[in-house]
Amino acid sequence: MELNEIKKENNRWEQIANALNRNFEIISSSIEGVKESTSRNKGYFGTEDELVSLYPTSTVGDKAYVGQSFPYHVYVYTDSGWADQGKQSAGDERVELGEYYTKTEADQTFVSYDLEADEIERVEKTLVTNALRKTKQTLTVQEKLQSRTNIGAVSMDDVNKEFEAVMIGKATSNPSSILD
Repeated sequence: MELNEIKKENNRWEQIANALNRNFEIISSSIEGVKESTSRNKGYFGTEDELVSLYPTSTVGDKAYVGQSFPYHVYVYTDSGWADQGKQSAGDERVELGEYYTKTEADQTFVSYDLEADEIERVEKTLVTNALRKTKQTLTVQEKLQSRTNIGAVSMDDVNKEFEAVMIGKATSNPSSILD
């Protein structure tokens, strides 16, 4: 897959757009080719002749559906070519469930918690209360000043003046007046 080079010195949008569009076409075509080569389902066909003319050979196990409407005939590619497997029924695809737990096995394996709504609320409140008791907030002078400006309790000019004064160690006003 060879893409078109988009030159930097070319400033004409029309030429750039055309090159981009050609690149997208090349990429799209390549993606479709990959999809086609990796798909086991070859699609739906009106007749067996249409299927065979488009896919005279295929990979063993590939599947195609032939007919005008549901239920379609399911064709599977075998060593000797396309073979009609009969009409499909609703849900003809099988899912192997051997590796899954049954309800009884799941109930025995996993612990379940059946809590009433008021019990859940009580547990949540306890967790939040304990978290708040253990969380002590400590803010720097800069963070306190920023929080005051965020809520509009003090102007940004006052904060900047106070912050500069604090940083050079010559606070002219009482910092607690802004921070409290």
